[in-house]
Amino acid sequence: MRHVWKITRSTLPGYMDGLSSAVESRDWVSAVRHAHSLAGSAANFGAHALVATARRIEDQAGEGRVPEGDVQAARTQFDALCAAMTAWLDQVSGPPEAPPAR
Repeated sequence: MRHVWKITRSTLPGYMDGLSSAVESRDWVSAVRHAHSLAGSAANFGAHALVATARRIEDQAGEGRVPEGDVQAARTQFDALCAAMTAWLDQVSGPPEAPPAR
């Protein structure tokens, strides 16, 4: 799980930042793509609130409008997911172990 989260954690910021930039520049095609990717990745970790917000943004971007408050909500939920996953993994597995010396 730590490995899967590490991979996901490396891609999630790009989706979130891309979404914010796309909405700011009113690039609705890009906003739809980033919101869709963000929702899919968040769904893998049970982040239901972020999934719902990203899907709502995806729909709104398809219609050419996204309220700034929705992007801010997605950012807050994104930050919460990252903090929760990191804390949970630290709790259940402790720090990663070094490979045995040869």
